[in-house]
Amino acid sequence: MAKSALLELIRASVAGPNPNLDRLVKLFSTFRGNDKVLMLIQYTCKILTIYFNHRKRPVLASRIANLGGPAADFRVLLRFSGLIPMLQWILAVERDPPASRTLLWVERLQNLSMVLYYPLEHVYWLAAHQIIPVSTAKNNKISLWSCRFWAAYVILQFVHSYEEYRLWHVKRIGLLKKSGEDSVDPKEMEALMAEKRSIKMWNIVNTAYFPMTVHWSLEKSPIPEWFIGVCGVVAGMYQLQLTWESTA
Repeated sequence: MAKSALLELIRASVAGPNPNLDRLVKLFSTFRGNDKVLMLIQYTCKILTIYFNHRKRPVLASRIANLGGPAADFRVLLRFSGLIPMLQWILAVERDPPASRTLLWVERLQNLSMVLYYPLEHVYWLAAHQIIPVSTAKNNKISLWSCRFWAAYVILQFVHSYEEYRLWHVKRIGLLKKSGEDSVDPKEMEALMAEKRSIKMWNIVNTAYFPMTVHWSLEKSPIPEWFIGVCGVVAGMYQLQLTWESTA
């Protein structure tokens, strides 16, 4: 009887509902989930390739690079449809403006930077893979300008985060004045603190992206490749965590 009961318990635990598996399926069914997993693979491979080349192990470094390269390519291919949700977002911003005029104009400028960034990145990738005829010199210029528009987005995001935090602080003061410190609704305070945490985490992501955008916006960057790899891993980890949390 004990053995039968144990087997039933194991069967129920395996065959029963699995919330984490459900969340994992949900994560991989989204663009962002796939992109961030591939981003971690891409930049982890970049760091390991540099490390093993430094350790005089070129065969292993080459094998790791052969994994990182396709991951990076697939991320670009995923972004080929990026202008479609971008156009949807542009319309949404105009239809339902954010909480302040500063945020509205920052988001408008960010949308403009992305409208310029995406097509340039697509052209660069197609030319780099010899799908369309573009000279190497011209394609290098296209790559630089694509990344410069991305850098503009990242710089604007610092302004966006500052304004978000200012509005959060105003909201917090308003909540305390309305309820009093000792009688604040725990759910309202929990939601407020979750909003602050989200702002902080996205600011970390943006800070990690900043040196990456600078690196690829310059013809001769002083930033070492290993540091770009570390920044990519940090940005990927935090975004993957935020995406995972959004699947709850």
